[in-house]
Amino acid sequence: MGRSKHLQYTVQELNSARIGRAIAASARVVILHEINKYHIVTNKSISERIKLSGTAVSQHIQILRETGFIESKYLGEDEGFRGYVFTKQGEIDFNNLRGVI
Repeated sequence: MGRSKHLQYTVQELNSARIGRAIAASARVVILHEINKYHIVTNKSISERIKLSGTAVSQHIQILRETGFIESKYLGEDEGFRGYVFTKQGEIDFNNLRGVI
């Protein structure tokens, strides 16, 4: 019988894998830089700035959310859409990666 992942790997190894998954695609790195620059971005603004389809951006956003780098933020009834911001841990991780990505 195999051991479960949380017993097989150290916390540091799991964290490294999480960060690696988040930055494995250049589009996700660009999205992280956009969030760092503008503090909050929408799917549409990302699509326009980096010339990716809305579907592709959504897939990258989903991975960044799953890895804990970003979270969605409701931007109000009038605007009717969500934006994306760093989580506290995501901002720490991004800043720790400066010079690498």
